[in-house]
Amino acid sequence: MRHPALSDSRQRLKAAEVYGEVERLAFGPGGPPPVEWCVARLREITTDAVVLGHILGSYLAYADRSDRYQPAVDMLRAAGADEGQAERKAAWLRQESVKVGTCSRRSLHP
Repeated sequence: MRHPALSDSRQRLKAAEVYGEVERLAFGPGGPPPVEWCVARLREITTDAVVLGHILGSYLAYADRSDRYQPAVDMLRAAGADEGQAERKAAWLRQESVKVGTCSRRSLHP
């Protein structure tokens, strides 16, 4: 299975921004803010469903190991993430984690 890469550098840059914001929102001190607020913040960064889906795929793979990632999954889905892209990315990450015997957050970074 090939990595479901984003098509251009603009999308990759936006993906990195989204990933950082999701980390800050979902796992910052005090817990995540209301989903509606998170969605508005993510949509300020991008409304590209493929970019959001790419990041969602990482969190779906993380969620295989722990439900602590559910807030990130919820906010990305509510922001309009492309579920097809998310499933392709999650499937690729799961396949890769089997190859190396781990599924750490570091290995799953976009």
